[in-house]
Amino acid sequence: MKAATSGKIVQVSGDAGIWVKHGNEQMYNGAVEKAIEFYNLALEANPDLAPAWTGKADALEVCGSYDEAIQCYDHALACDPLDAECLFKKGITLREMGREEEGLSAMKRSVHASIGV
Repeated sequence: MKAATSGKIVQVSGDAGIWVKHGNEQMYNGAVEKAIEFYNLALEANPDLAPAWTGKADALEVCGSYDEAIQCYDHALACDPLDAECLFKKGITLREMGREEEGLSAMKRSVHASIGV
């Protein structure tokens, strides 16, 4: 359950999955900063939750905070090394940063992860 106080989100429940869901909904609605708040709540509840790290990375990438996004993708991959979608998104972000070779390498790993190679 969530409570809002003056527009600030306050954690009432320890269910990290709920916070990720709310973060995803905020991303869908274009409220990127609010999405980051929800992902942070999820990570406070469960720092090993890969979808929270990936969601936060996606939000940071949209904001242009590429270095922070890469760090979050790396956290997500530490939790789930075979997450093909996360690898692919990391590759896209690396390419946006001008790091073509690293980006292509991550994208290739995503293909291998998706087919189980």
